[in-house]
Amino acid sequence: MCAATLDAARAYEQALEAYRQRRFDEALERFSALGDDPPSRVLAERCRSFRENPPDAAWDGTHVAREK
Repeated sequence: MCAATLDAARAYEQALEAYRQRRFDEALERFSALGDDPPSRVLAERCRSFRENPPDAAWDGTHVAREK
């Protein structure tokens, strides 16, 4: 694995950890820094949504797709 790929994977892991810990502003910033990575774009959009409408206390970080 090249150094750039490893760095990107570590950055994604840090963003995902912030997301799971409900630190949505931080997670959004980190996901946005990853550029055109499709999973990062999806999670960045969820962060934007959760900033406006935080998940309930039982939220464990999982996402249930409501449409295909």
